[in-house]
This record gives sequence, structure tokens and C-alpha cells, in this order.
Amino acid sequence: MTTVRHSETGFGSCVATRAFAEGETVLELSGPVVAQPTRESIELGQHRHIIDPHGSFVNHASTPNTVVNRDGRCLQALCAIATGDH
Repeated sequence: MTTVRHSETGFGSCVATRAFAEGETVLELSGPVVAQPTRESIELGQHRHIIDPHGSFVNHASTPNTVVNRDGRCLQALCAIATGDH
């Protein structure tokens, strides 16, 4: 559903391998939950950060296309996402 694509400069980014509808799960988050944030972690709540293999490759945006569903431990689409979108 997602993959990490590396640019010519070596930077990686998480991109959609298929289209997603609004509200659909884009990425299931898995991995250990730790109390302190790391460079690769995604915040699930106070003192709860999950270290997901794609976590460090999820981009931040002023107009995001996904949101962290903290209870479901996943990223959900806020809008339609096309194949190849970050």
C-alpha cells in the first residue's frame, strides 16, 4: 500500500503504491511503543511513540493528506490520495 522511494540525492519518502479514498487506512503502524520520541517514531499520545519502519519517511506538511489514528495505530487518508503521492 506504501513504499519508501529514494530520490537521486538519497533522501527517502513514503509514497502510495495505489490510490486511497478519504478515510481509508493508508499505513498500518507497527513496531515497539516507547515513552520518549525518536527521529523515527510517530506520536500516539503522551509518552507513547511507535517506532514504525516507515515512520522516518512520512513527510510533514502544512496541508497533510493523512492523519494519525492513535487508537487504530494507522495513518488514515484525509482526502483522496493518488498512486505516487507522498
